[in-house]
Order: sequence, then C-alpha cells, then structure tokens
Amino acid sequence: MKDGRYYDNKHLYFMGDLHGALGRLRGFFHYGKHDDTLLICVGDIEMGIMKESMVHRVFTTLDKRLSDINSHVILMRGNHDDPYYWSGVDAYTNIKFIDNEYIYTNNRLMLLVGGAVSVDRAIREEGHDWWRGEGVNYDFIDKVIETDRKHEVDYLITHASYVFPPALAESEGFLRIQKAIDAEEELSRELREEREHLKRLVDYVNPGTYVHGHYHSRERHSTPSMGIISLGEQEYFKANNKA
Repeated sequence: MKDGRYYDNKHLYFMGDLHGALGRLRGFFHYGKHDDTLLICVGDIEMGIMKESMVHRVFTTLDKRLSDINSHVILMRGNHDDPYYWSGVDAYTNIKFIDNEYIYTNNRLMLLVGGAVSVDRAIREEGHDWWRGEGVNYDFIDKVIETDRKHEVDYLITHASYVFPPALAESEGFLRIQKAIDAEEELSRELREEREHLKRLVDYVNPGTYVHGHYHSRERHSTPSMGIISLGEQEYFKANNKA
C-alpha cells in the first residue's frame, strides 16, 4: 500500500493548526526565504468556514508564488474542515489537499492521517463549522496495518494524537475540559476509540518522529523510540535536512 506522492523539495516545514490565518501562510512564502520548500499544515485550515471566494483569491496568488520558487503546500484535514475539500478537489498546482496518504520527499517516507473528534461539536452548527465524517479514517489505518509489509516511516503526521502534550495535560483548563468530557459518555467513548486507533498506527509504523496539531500546545517530548512534536496554533517547525 505504499502508493503515494513524491516531492523533491530540499526543505521541509510543518505548520500547526491554521484556523483561517491565510495571511500567515501566504506571508511565509511571500516575505520569507523559503524557496524549494515543502510545507505541511497539519489541519484545521477552516475550509468550509472561511468564505470560498476569499480562499480562492488567496490560494490563487499563493499558488503562483509557490510555482515561481519551486515550493509546495500540503493541507491536511482537521476536525474544523469540511471533508468535501479532501474528496478529490484539485484546483491548484502547488497547493494540495491531502488526507490519508504516503508522501516521499528528500529521502524521507512520511504518512499523513487527518481528522479528529470535536469535543465542542454540541455548540457548533452542522454543515457550517462542524461536519459528519470529521474524525480519523479508521478503515485507512486498518488497511495500512493489514497490507503494508515494510511499515516503518520517518515521520507520522496526524491532526489528532494518541497522547496529550504533557504540560497541557497538567493544566487546570485541560483538567476542567476533561472532566466535562468524562461526563458525556458517547463523546468520551469516541475520543478513547480515536486514541486507541492512533496508538495502533504509531506502534505499527514506528515513526522516528511523530508530528501532530489539534491541541494548540507547543511542546517537544519523546518516548524511548521516537520524538514527538506537538505544534502550537500557526507554529512553524523546520525538520532537519536528511542526506
């Protein structure tokens, strides 16, 4: 199942949850020296929430800039994104909506898995800022585990995560939210299921580095077998070049 896309860019960056900050994304390439770069946004672009005409205008300008400097942007799906945009929409040359796919670049093998359960969906409006099908695609994870023989990857990039960033998990605000979640049986069950599936995937693909967003907590931690990069909201992180 190792079909995927190949990018030959020299530099690799990750970006945390975007949440509509298209100006920050555009500025990265218009005002920074980021030629020959692949930038992966880990989700919550707010596709479907932002006005489509505005998004198209910004992306059209950005797409031309990316072509001029041999750079690319991959937009992963978060829980605050309309899944429609990840169903084969392909309006741009150097900006791609990619979900559940392998990526090869600069001697690296990466696996991208988008989606997450929204803990606040009860206060959101379906079809406006919350969509059915927002979660991780468990069928895709099963397919990876059942069909891939050589399964280790250099990077696993997900929107959600099987593990909470340590400092965030000890904060009073997080503990209050967790208490409210525990009181909602169905939501609590869905979140446990999400973490269990992601943990299965992590154990199987054994990434050297695990990158995720979703929690808006800028932290770096590790297990004995991998480094974990928890991206803050709109944070940029540059991966080390690999010869």
